[in-house]
Amino acid sequence: SLLTRLPSATLTLEVWFSIGANDVPYAGLVTVLQDQRACRRGFFLGYDSRALPFAATTMYFTLSLAGNDVDGAGSLTTITFKIPGGISRGAWSHVVATYDGSSMALFLNGALVASEQACAVPPCGAILYPGSSEGACAARTPMTIGTYVDRQTGSQFPHVGAIKTTRVFSRPLPPADVALLFALHAHALPLTPLPTNDYWTQLPSSGDTFGTDASPTISSTIASDASQVMGLYGLFALSGTYRCRFTYGAVSVPSGDPTVRVSAVAGSLPEGFGDTLVCPVGAWSGGYKAAVVSVERWDESVSKWGVLWQKVCMDAACGYLPPASRASTSWWMTPVGGTRRLHPALRGARVRHAFIVQSSVYQFNAASEGFDAVYSFPAG
Repeated sequence: SLLTRLPSATLTLEVWFSIGANDVPYAGLVTVLQDQRACRRGFFLGYDSRALPFAATTMYFTLSLAGNDVDGAGSLTTITFKIPGGISRGAWSHVVATYDGSSMALFLNGALVASEQACAVPPCGAILYPGSSEGACAARTPMTIGTYVDRQTGSQFPHVGAIKTTRVFSRPLPPADVALLFALHAHALPLTPLPTNDYWTQLPSSGDTFGTDASPTISSTIASDASQVMGLYGLFALSGTYRCRFTYGAVSVPSGDPTVRVSAVAGSLPEGFGDTLVCPVGAWSGGYKAAVVSVERWDESVSKWGVLWQKVCMDAACGYLPPASRASTSWWMTPVGGTRRLHPALRGARVRHAFIVQSSVYQFNAASEGFDAVYSFPAG
């Protein structure tokens, strides 16, 4: 069970996240927690972000430890760190929380920002989890990523924004290792804030009639000529400038000028936005290959193209497949044991696109002593 696989003696939690709203009260990033009078067990890593009366974001790390339990129901210990001015909307942040058996610590963007003794008389003992004893704590409690679920009231406290990476370690990472984890993405992610307005989510189909294939789509095939178009779902500004790009190794080909369409029910989209990007397919010079599809957006402020983020959501309306609907043989599933978990090596929903390149038949012309094309496929 999950309970037996969760760390008990020591712990590290790591999350790369961005906040997509100005006011997000008490949001969970990664949690497995019951917080009620008869059961106070588990852990919580999350935040509270406020714009008024003074802009600030407060990070929270909460643990239930055997060394603080006096009545069998558990006791929660929390350390906090307040960020004056708050975390900017759409900016990426790296938070790490650790417990080494005696103390709890919080790291933000590679630096130690808070550390406290975890109990009155260390060592502080094992981490206590709900579901590991009788009474109120015997109830099953979900481990959640991107929200906190209060089992007593049924209320949820969701994170508003995006999460790129979440990891749970069974050992306390030292500051040098935390700094190394931050450095892995520190030069790229903080410089590419996640857009809070436009994004794309899936590759629905090829041709001019867009289907409803669920994301991630394995592949599609299209002829490599200017008469073909590709549709991508997402949220795109009607006034924005976009283009698709098809890449395989060193071969990278941009599309023609796309158009943004509105195919959703009127009123369901923000004003000034469409939900489908239609990209004309240009000539592909890479042979019969499975190209990776990406979307680029023109940034007027720096006069250059930038890559538009692809979001993998948790809603069936934008293409998420719940476990019961997944085929265990799909390429994007983990191959271990035929389970239906998403493959841990994947980042986002990889979409591939196979081009049918133009082929021609030539006939020798004796009069001109040259070759004339007599047939082309696709016709062009």
